[in-house]
Amino acid sequence: MYGEKLIVRGKNAGITLIALIITIIILLILAGVTINLILGENGLFNTAKQAGEDYKQAGAREKLEAVLVELQADKITKPEYNEKDYIDNRLKQNNMEVEGNIVTVEGWQFEIDRSIPEIAQSLGKETEFKKDTRGKAKFVYDTETQNVAKVEVTIEIDASISGYTVQYNIVENSDTSTNWVDYTAGSTIEVRKNITIYGRIIDKTTKEVGYKFSGKISTIDETAPQAATITFDKTETDVNQIIQATVTQNDLESGIDITKCKYIVNQSGDKIGEAHTSWDTAAAFTQATETLDITQANNGLYYLHVLSVDNAENRLETVSTAMRFKGEITLWQGNASQLGSTNASWTISGAVGNGLMVGTYGSTVNGYAYYRKAEGVSKFRVNVTDLKSITFKFNGVSRNNDDASGKIHFVLINNATNKTWIRSTSVNWSKSASGGSSMTINVSDLQGEYNVLIRLERTGGFRESTPYLVGSTFKVVALPM
Repeated sequence: MYGEKLIVRGKNAGITLIALIITIIILLILAGVTINLILGENGLFNTAKQAGEDYKQAGAREKLEAVLVELQADKITKPEYNEKDYIDNRLKQNNMEVEGNIVTVEGWQFEIDRSIPEIAQSLGKETEFKKDTRGKAKFVYDTETQNVAKVEVTIEIDASISGYTVQYNIVENSDTSTNWVDYTAGSTIEVRKNITIYGRIIDKTTKEVGYKFSGKISTIDETAPQAATITFDKTETDVNQIIQATVTQNDLESGIDITKCKYIVNQSGDKIGEAHTSWDTAAAFTQATETLDITQANNGLYYLHVLSVDNAENRLETVSTAMRFKGEITLWQGNASQLGSTNASWTISGAVGNGLMVGTYGSTVNGYAYYRKAEGVSKFRVNVTDLKSITFKFNGVSRNNDDASGKIHFVLINNATNKTWIRSTSVNWSKSASGGSSMTINVSDLQGEYNVLIRLERTGGFRESTPYLVGSTFKVVALPM
């Protein structure tokens, strides 16, 4: 048959839709397996990442072990070796951080046994939290604010955890300490010291530890405040008068807590001590810069002690320079109406009718006096140690018409028998003069006991009617150093 075509169709000449679908499914399965092998939990990517971390940890461990081997040798050969400062300093010299028995090397933390010394255990990466199938937890706190008074820490717990107890431990030296505290969800842990804080999750029944975590706190102010600045408007005044002290207190880290800053005024130039109980009842400051009015009723040197406290409760005591409060100590006094009288408070020697009175003052002054017409002398003994000067004050001199003038001598002599004049001063008096006067002897460079002599004389010598001191008061006073 001409014109006809013979068409033969082969059995496998094309691909069916079903075969295509099956092929795609197979490819998808293979792709999933491949992705899981690369990116899965145990995939090549995570395995490589973990291998990298393990390599870094091994490197950090090797660096620490090298230093510890050197320390093992030093323990035998170095007489200054000790398990605290010597080990700490050597580790820090190798750029390692030390917190108790926890050493951080390039971010990895290890616990060391100081007694050998050697690595006791690896704690993992600093602030990185380990995982296991029982869930996880971590510390949460502000790590950015520096020089604070405290850090408030909470623990963030995986919601899937059940049947376990979460605990924390803030003992500095070791996370294996028995001082573990159960954590109540939502509560705050207050930390006031730079430290590594440890946490763990344990089985309530078996007490098996299934998960550990830690975090380092290094933001707390542990530095004492600055020394207080104390300035005086003057450093010497009379008793019962005011010396103004301006006190400025400051802290460059957590700030000064002025409500806890105190001050004390006493006669000791030595520090009281920051923890002394005297501060419990001491006067309180109200301002960071404050002016104090300081007065004292008694003679002597006084010091201002200032206790500065910052918001982290670090303390520092500052002691001021000396303040001198001075006042007259009356050593001898009398008045015209008392002349010739007897009084239990005074000691009188010589002719009673013509006696000048001398009193004893305090434990260091022994007083006695007598008046003789032939000499016109009154004297007494005084210890001049720690005295600045001795002054004789009087109102006037009584004399007859023939007594036109004379002198009053105020003399320091070495003893009552040998009247050698050590120091002396005098003033003139005359019939026409009125009012009183005073004379001062400087004794600041002398030590020991001397006699003071008061001599009244008239021009031309003494007569039967010898002049004598009169007035409402006459006295000898001492000014302390």
